[in-house]
Amino acid sequence: MTNKDISKIVLEEIRSQGIVPVAKPLEDLRKGALWVFLIGAVLIGALSFSVILFFLISDTWDIYRSLGTWFILRMLPYFWFLMLGVVLVLGKYVYRKTALGHRSRLSMVIGTYILVSLSLGTLAYFFGVGGSIEHQLETRVPVYQHLVSTKASLWNQPEQGLLAGVVVSATDTELTLESFSGVRWTVDIRTVTKKGGVALVSGTSIKLTGVQTDATHFTATEIRPWQGRGSGSAQMGGGKMR
Repeated sequence: MTNKDISKIVLEEIRSQGIVPVAKPLEDLRKGALWVFLIGAVLIGALSFSVILFFLISDTWDIYRSLGTWFILRMLPYFWFLMLGVVLVLGKYVYRKTALGHRSRLSMVIGTYILVSLSLGTLAYFFGVGGSIEHQLETRVPVYQHLVSTKASLWNQPEQGLLAGVVVSATDTELTLESFSGVRWTVDIRTVTKKGGVALVSGTSIKLTGVQTDATHFTATEIRPWQGRGSGSAQMGGGKMR
């Protein structure tokens, strides 16, 4: 069979399958777009995982457990689990479209993608990225609070013995606290236990456990810093959170 015959057979096969030749610049652009999308999916997956870790690695699990299974189920970050799942599926699909993906086994593609995303997400968490993302979305994106049971909303349940906000002023026996929902509370701290090196100075964000005594009075049994590990340097500013 001559080269001419082979070329003829190839052309007939191309026509029969409806394959349309693509100019090299367009093909290069397509390949570049695939890799940009893939890198973006990996980064979004990593950031999603860092926020998940921020929710799950907490210094207050002892408190959450005492409030029962329903409270724990409510606080789980389902939105971020869904986000992580979506980008993992999309990332796997896009990677299979690349030349490298065609030469790799599916199990290796999925394993590598998950490993990279989770590793970067863990690193981002320890640098405080997860907490910073949660804080920025909670304070700047109103719809976010309808999608996620945010940390601030979970701690805005004085009837359940949970209260959080910003210290306005404090004495040895009492402090004035403005909650993240904008309510000003008078808090009895005469028998309180302080944890985590919390400092009761004006402008400090804290969380408290105790008993609500009336509409704006609370007797605290324990005070902890608002931010724990993985929260970054973001501060929950005073005033009403929308």
